[in-house]
Amino acid sequence: MTHLSPAVNRNGTPHYRMFIAGEWVDTEDHFDVVNPATEEITATAAKARIDHVDAAVAAARSTRETGMAIRTRRHLEGASIP
Repeated sequence: MTHLSPAVNRNGTPHYRMFIAGEWVDTEDHFDVVNPATEEITATAAKARIDHVDAAVAAARSTRETGMAIRTRRHLEGASIP
């Protein structure tokens, strides 16, 4: 199972990367995640560029075309996978 994999940045704040086509991807640009109650930056997240979006869409299409999404859904629902 894949889960979020934070990396700690220079300020000790969690930094979240993107998961694209089975790999963790990071970028120089990032979004600040701000707690609205305190206005404190609680984390940062990688900011996707158009090439990241294209790669994610291509990976999703490939997964759909190979049937991996259907097999994964059946597995999660407890059905046997042929």
